[in-house]
Amino acid sequence: MSLIQIAGIKNLSEAEMIVAAGADMIGFPLVLGYHKEDIDSHQVKKIMGHVKFLGIKSYFCKV
Repeated sequence: MSLIQIAGIKNLSEAEMIVAAGADMIGFPLVLGYHKEDIDSHQVKKIMGHVKFLGIKSYFCKV
């Protein structure tokens, strides 16, 4: 059995699409102070709260 993890999720629609495609884990680029593409922890919390209802149980973050 393979484990599928996708990183770099930046918004809720991306997270929904990836969960629907069967990912086991999703990851977020958190604010590190030097990447424009990073998102803040409030956005991550909102996305995580929503995808929990879609069935994903594992998360990982770039720190």
